[in-house]
Amino acid sequence: VLAQREDFLALPVPRLKDLLKVSGVRQAAGMLDKHDIVDMLFASGHCVEEHAAPLGPDTVAGAAAQGPAASVGAAAGELHAALEASLQEADSRALDVNAPLSSALLESRLIPDPVVLLEVDRTLIALRSALLDGPELAEIREALQSYGHEVEVASTGAKLFVRPEQYEAVVKAVDGLGLRPRHIVVSREFEAKVTGVIEGVKRTSVKRRRVAETAPLYSQEPEVVVEVKRTFIHLEIPSSLRSGLSAPSAATF
Repeated sequence: VLAQREDFLALPVPRLKDLLKVSGVRQAAGMLDKHDIVDMLFASGHCVEEHAAPLGPDTVAGAAAQGPAASVGAAAGELHAALEASLQEADSRALDVNAPLSSALLESRLIPDPVVLLEVDRTLIALRSALLDGPELAEIREALQSYGHEVEVASTGAKLFVRPEQYEAVVKAVDGLGLRPRHIVVSREFEAKVTGVIEGVKRTSVKRRRVAETAPLYSQEPEVVVEVKRTFIHLEIPSSLRSGLSAPSAATF
């Protein structure tokens, strides 16, 4: 804002202090001298001192008609409007900068939340029935269904026994891994229950090795031993939103 120093010196001290606050200048404690305040306003960079040009008779007459109060008020109003516009622009820039910063801070607080991938070499009809209808896992199934989540994924046949807040993250983590009905994804806290159901069906054994040979999706052979491969899938959940969702990390398969 172009202004003459005399215009600001004509303002009362409270008005000058208000202009200091709007311009973001911190006032020194106990500073009451007008000259000091005006010096700080010009030093803030929001004001540029205007040096008066020689006045002709018409200019002098016009200034006298308006009076000093009108000139000072106009200059102060112009300064206030310019400073307000500057602050609004700064707020807008800060919002653009802070949005990705807030996202980065949230991601920096992610904590690991691993789930386990179980793979059986063949799926017995009795095993599928026990997983989807048996009483041992009823509470887990009901919790998922209350959030609109299906235990058996329609597109792959894989079973998910996870917490409701993990469900979407798990689906993203295993997308593209080619899961089949023989795959069962479980939260670590549910692993013992799920493996208990598996072991209870035809004395199923659990092993940590991949079975090379494929088999029919569902079998009624009572003597078959179902072997299980166990793998971790690592998810990450925001620490401040432990029950919320987060983007999964790469899965270990």
